[in-house]
Amino acid sequence: MAERTLFGGALSAVLPPGAADVSQIRQIPDNQEVFTHSQTDQSLIIEILEMVQEPDESAIKCSSAWYVLGQQNIAKYNEAAKNQINIHMGLFRLPDFTTDILITFNDPVIIDPASSSNQPVPVSADRWMVEDFKQVLCSMKITDPSIFGV
Repeated sequence: MAERTLFGGALSAVLPPGAADVSQIRQIPDNQEVFTHSQTDQSLIIEILEMVQEPDESAIKCSSAWYVLGQQNIAKYNEAAKNQINIHMGLFRLPDFTTDILITFNDPVIIDPASSSNQPVPVSADRWMVEDFKQVLCSMKITDPSIFGV
């Protein structure tokens, strides 16, 4: 895995092997970097967000980062067929910049046979693992804080 620059060089992180930049095939909002695995329908999204200004009971309170795991059943492209996806999230709270950085790893675990995502995955495909996601979280660096308007 190699370190990649993000947001025009303002951030960097070590991304999983074969992470394809989705902005090369479709428009992505300026506050996001989106990467996909070419064979598994897995994706990684890095978002710079305005810090949630909620009481601590409503927002995740931390001094640096949180890791959360969830699961959802969701359809693609308004299809009726729903796929089961594990969602791994890492949240970095940056109060000095009134910014949250949210990193999300979408990992399909059950694909409905009627889904457009129901494509054969080669046996040789190296799926991204939770360890790959944690490497992204642990390697995240701010290289140019001016991205936060300071």
